Amino acid sequence: MKTKISFTQWFLILFLAGIVMPGWVRAEDEQPENKRKEFNEQYGDFYTKSWHNAADTNHDGNLSLDEMHAAPKIGPEAGLDASRFAEADKNHDGQISLQEAHAEKAFEIAHSQKIEDYFQNHKGVMDFIIQHPDAANYLAQRPDLKQFALSHPEVADYLASHENTAEWLARHPDAREILKNHEKGARELAQFPKAAEYLAQNPGVDKFLVDHPGVYNDLVKHDNARRFFENNPKITKLVAENPQWRRQTEQAREYVKNTTKEQRENAKQKIKQTNEYKTDRAAWKDATPVERKEMVKQGHKDLKNHIIKRRAAR
Repeated sequence: MKTKISFTQWFLILFLAGIVMPGWVRAEDEQPENKRKEFNEQYGDFYTKSWHNAADTNHDGNLSLDEMHAAPKIGPEAGLDASRFAEADKNHDGQISLQEAHAEKAFEIAHSQKIEDYFQNHKGVMDFIIQHPDAANYLAQRPDLKQFALSHPEVADYLASHENTAEWLARHPDAREILKNHEKGARELAQFPKAAEYLAQNPGVDKFLVDHPGVYNDLVKHDNARRFFENNPKITKLVAENPQWRRQTEQAREYVKNTTKEQRENAKQKIKQTNEYKTDRAAWKDATPVERKEMVKQGHKDLKNHIIKRRAAR
């Protein structure tokens, strides 16, 4: 006599075979993927903040050396190494704040031999690095930056659009190759006086100008950059062959002749403020709600410090 298999039995068989998956099981399976997506989008908050909060056993908002030694390992990477406590403690108060933990983690990533893995797995990692000057400046000096920037084109534009990193990028021996297909980044870098000066001294600046002829006018407006060009035989040859560059050079000379140093410095300051405004707007647009709160707090601190300095100067 044949035995009939009930619906429940069929369901159990198919479930064990992995063919049928009820909704509650699928939801559990999908949860790690959702968490991973959040981790990618908000790298600093999801990773460093989670680890910092878990390690902060007395909940005072800071980590002591004992808490660092006892810190659990959270996320796909380990937490800050306790041996780097001194490096992370920038103000030397014997505590690691969340901001200091962020800065040290950013530097660790920028310094890592496995930096490619970070960029492959966490799409928000460049935003995280650029917020921390030490980390961003180190990234701009990496010997392997050329190859890395080719794999991640956004890196060149990020570095070129921030004053400190633009200066380091302008000095990089591979600056020309790094910015070759980045006209916007090249123009932004040329707005910073120091970066323009360093670029004018770069051995590959003649090839850089061939790639970006429109940037010459931006560079020659800076007094020191123009002087370096005038003493560089390769550049003077290019200028002699380019009528537009000759006109731009003469206009830059006339500008210096007809303005005072103070007027030129005021003009540079205005450009700097405009660039800072653009940078702040871009940072605000890309920031998470938590990051925006921190930006507002920092803005109030900067304003307060500015008022204190003005009062002290009276």
